[in-house]
Amino acid sequence: MRAVALRHHRKSATLIGGRLLGLDEGVLTPSFRNPNINDIHLFIEGIREVLDPLAGGEQRVSLALPEQSGIQFLVDVESVLKSKAEGIEVLKWQLRDKLPDDVPLQLDYQILSRDESGRQRILLAGVSKDVLEQYEEVLNQAGYGAEMIGFRNMGLFNYYRSRFDTGENFVLIQIEDNNLNFQYYQNHMLSFHRSRVVGNNIEDVFREIRRSLAGEGEKMVGLSRASVYLHTNWEWTETMQDALSNLFANEPVALNPTIEKLSAEPLSLTERQSRSLVTAIGAAERLM
Repeated sequence: MRAVALRHHRKSATLIGGRLLGLDEGVLTPSFRNPNINDIHLFIEGIREVLDPLAGGEQRVSLALPEQSGIQFLVDVESVLKSKAEGIEVLKWQLRDKLPDDVPLQLDYQILSRDESGRQRILLAGVSKDVLEQYEEVLNQAGYGAEMIGFRNMGLFNYYRSRFDTGENFVLIQIEDNNLNFQYYQNHMLSFHRSRVVGNNIEDVFREIRRSLAGEGEKMVGLSRASVYLHTNWEWTETMQDALSNLFANEPVALNPTIEKLSAEPLSLTERQSRSLVTAIGAAERLM
């Protein structure tokens, strides 16, 4: 569990503090169909332990869920969506053959880009209503409210997109703990994403990315020219770069988030802890 507190000042954000907490095994099991929190009491204790020292009376929370807790689709929409409600209905119709009909879903979307003709690239996120209601209820019991709910991979992208010149075509690989997110952006637009749980070893990561490239690589136009960026909180970053260099034409670049530049005071965090807070910062900035 990771949490940060930000203060908005003009067009920038100041990092007030950040906290990390490892949950006991079995407390949380990310799942699309079933409620994720197995021990509500311990989870509430964890929320209070990380948030109470940071909140300063603020109750709004931007929550970044594990990717395994929901579904995400990239959709191109030709018509202008006049309202959020209309947009949801249009997207449900376009994805009627892909959305599960046996799970009540809460849907939301983010417009990633819009071209001159009005065509929009949209990221649709869906969470089971049972899963979502459990997270919301537990946050309420802890004294907080979920103002925004999304997924960790978009929190990461949100952090880097305003701070780093990625180029037009690029691969963004996120490896944190036992989670792998692989994203490909074409002309600054997300065109492919895949999330997997991996073992704590480079071989698992290499195998999953190679599998994605073998199955979808031909659809990734411009991949041979694309820059490759790596964000990880694993300690063997250079070894990871060397392994991934065998999969891409360009050498992978390890991203340095430099979150200390956001803080008015020195942070008592290790490098790994700092990297582990990037997604939380990106998610929190969506509230600003």
